[in-house]
Amino acid sequence: MARRNDDVAKTLKFGTVRRDAILLAIFVAVGPFAIWKGNWFISAICIAGGFYQLYKVLGNQAGMTLSPKGIAYSYDGISYSIPWREVSAVEMIDPQHENELFRNVTALTISRRYYDEKVHNAFGRLLNPNRDKYFEIGDATVRVAVYSGFFGIERPDLFPMIETRWKAFGRPS
Repeated sequence: MARRNDDVAKTLKFGTVRRDAILLAIFVAVGPFAIWKGNWFISAICIAGGFYQLYKVLGNQAGMTLSPKGIAYSYDGISYSIPWREVSAVEMIDPQHENELFRNVTALTISRRYYDEKVHNAFGRLLNPNRDKYFEIGDATVRVAVYSGFFGIERPDLFPMIETRWKAFGRPS
């Protein structure tokens, strides 16, 4: 789903609708089968899960928002925002997490101070096992990986959207 970034002042919102729609389809497919088989426990889970996924799909909740103020991120209970003025670089990286190598991932470089004060606490401190997937932590800076696949954006489209807004509203060096 390519989006044009002609108007950098425009706020772009990207949801997690694709994943939620897939889960909704699974609940809708399994639910009647569980009822037919008489498995009321699975039926109840499918009904509750189906309504919850329907709420998420129809609610059109933004997982990521790109605005003139910055980038806001909300996914799987994790929410934080990074103003463009806090970003010192936008680049493509190839992060590795456990045995997976991710190629051409858009990354924002922010100060370690901002990360410690705002992002680290929002991300659940050290308790989140995916922390290394999203953050490359250095002494003075932290690179924040922004994975396009979570939000239904093609990888080549995400980088220019972010870089254009950062150059327009941030403080490029």
